[in-house]
Amino acid sequence: ADLRSVLGPLKQTFCAAGIALQDAGIAPTGSAGLIELQQPNRRYEVMDSYLSGISPWGQLMMRGTASMQINIDLGEPEQVLPRWRAANLLAPVLGGAFANSPLRIPDGSRAASGRLWIWPRIDPSRTGFVLPSRGEDLVDTYLDFALGAAVMLRGSGPDLQAADRRSFEEWIAEPGDRPPEYDDWITHLTTLFPHVRPRSWIEVRFVDTPREEWWDVPLVIFPALLYDDVARSAVIGLLSPNETRLEALTETAALSGVADPEIGALAETVFEIALDAVERMPANYFGANQVCAAGGFLSRFTSRRLSQADESVRAGG
Repeated sequence: ADLRSVLGPLKQTFCAAGIALQDAGIAPTGSAGLIELQQPNRRYEVMDSYLSGISPWGQLMMRGTASMQINIDLGEPEQVLPRWRAANLLAPVLGGAFANSPLRIPDGSRAASGRLWIWPRIDPSRTGFVLPSRGEDLVDTYLDFALGAAVMLRGSGPDLQAADRRSFEEWIAEPGDRPPEYDDWITHLTTLFPHVRPRSWIEVRFVDTPREEWWDVPLVIFPALLYDDVARSAVIGLLSPNETRLEALTETAALSGVADPEIGALAETVFEIALDAVERMPANYFGANQVCAAGGFLSRFTSRRLSQADESVRAGG
């Protein structure tokens, strides 16, 4: 509501100047090089340089894409791992359902979620999925992931410096000019970008920013699926057979969205599970308009195996 109260006057002002604001997960093709860094400070300048040394996709990600990040409470200790697990399993399904960043990729085809397609290509050492095997501890699993990721930045605050691209584990083993310190580790953790990231909450990072009329939909679907015990168990039961191929399934979702038969069927089922869970949530947890938007999104897009990206392409976006 606060965001909409700000955006309304902005839209009117821009419109009066002949400028239409675009709400999508990616800037128009070819414009990324024209967009300056919106945070031109040391951190983002070093990050931009680091990612540009790996592929062209990091610069496009930083300068030309937008996501909606949903923050989910950790819950009680026994709820943390199931919520984390379900959030990861949902990445290809809801990443495909909310695809809103059409992008022409190098082979000439068009990805429904160009942003989701770009993500594993910016730096494989710090992206992807972090899921513990059965019986393994989540903290230990994430620690191994973090230690194995290349160091992008050293230091903190105004003293940030570019690093030499070795993993943090390698830096510990061979300190070079100096050993890593606590601030280096904290900074390093902020430069890791898995699809689901631990903070003091669970940060879901794989959703393209929706058009304004659909802003409420992820904010209904994710809490309903992850907070409701019945829904969360149903999601894990439905999607856990896909755990060993999450990367491949996410690539499929990025390319085809819900037009892919498997992604589409799973997404429709997941939406139905979520809308059932809404009925079990505390009274007034969601507004009636929010729930209506979620049902409308299912009918207009997911059930018809369409995404917002499909509408954008048809409209010439």
